[in-house]
Amino acid sequence: SGGFVKSERSCERPNVQFHFLPTYLKDHGRKVMAGYGYTLHICDLMPRSRGFIGLKSPDPLADPLIQPNYLSNPEDIKTMISAVKFGRRIL
Repeated sequence: SGGFVKSERSCERPNVQFHFLPTYLKDHGRKVMAGYGYTLHICDLMPRSRGFIGLKSPDPLADPLIQPNYLSNPEDIKTMISAVKFGRRIL
């Protein structure tokens, strides 16, 4: 299940998305852990941080250079802190 919330009342529309899973996951679901638990994924829908994609080498078969720069904008950190606090209240 999931839902959308505003990280602050001043937001025009919801800017955070929650995904609740009734299972204990690691590494974004690539690894399922033994035992019982739950997972809450939190996503900033309108991040201000900007990354880039470039070439590592002239070889067209080489992997690209990907630098997402997650949380490089202080506003994104503020949004995520607010979202985690909201998520804790839900749980």
